Amino acid sequence: MERSVGLILLFVLASADAALIDRGGGLIFDTEKNITWLQDASLGGLGDWAESVAWADGLVYNDTVRATTWDDWRLPDIAELSFLIDEYSISGTTPGPFVNISTTVGQDAYWAGPAGTSSGIPVAWVQAFNSPFTRLRDGQTFDHGAWAVRSGDVVPIPAAAWLFGSALGLLGWMRRKAS
Repeated sequence: MERSVGLILLFVLASADAALIDRGGGLIFDTEKNITWLQDASLGGLGDWAESVAWADGLVYNDTVRATTWDDWRLPDIAELSFLIDEYSISGTTPGPFVNISTTVGQDAYWAGPAGTSSGIPVAWVQAFNSPFTRLRDGQTFDHGAWAVRSGDVVPIPAAAWLFGSALGLLGWMRRKAS
């Protein structure tokens, strides 16, 4: 019995690696960063920094799977955006669970925060998704892609609690059966 519980715990702990999970309805959850991405990387189109921030901040996304809308979107920070490349090897040619990551040179970069200034010029981070995977600070008046992200998962906590409770119940049943 102890061996069975150990194997189950090993499976649960081994499953704790970073993963991109397709939640349906055009939403992808990043387990490591605890953020939800829009599946369509080009939904926001091309725009300068201000246009892209306004688009993400004003986005109201209709989640047809959960019959709700999400209105707490933002542009990702550079660590979140570059993590897609560094951890998951996401690119325009290997998009993973995402769609419409641009492969067109000059349109394959996406805005990321934080914004700031360099020598008095407003700049923000830009991450390219084709080789070379350039990560740079660019003037805020250039056009780049806008890809929205929101903090947290779209699967409600009660569902996760139900799943955890079911696993505990199964372990209890296995223990009684073994006795």
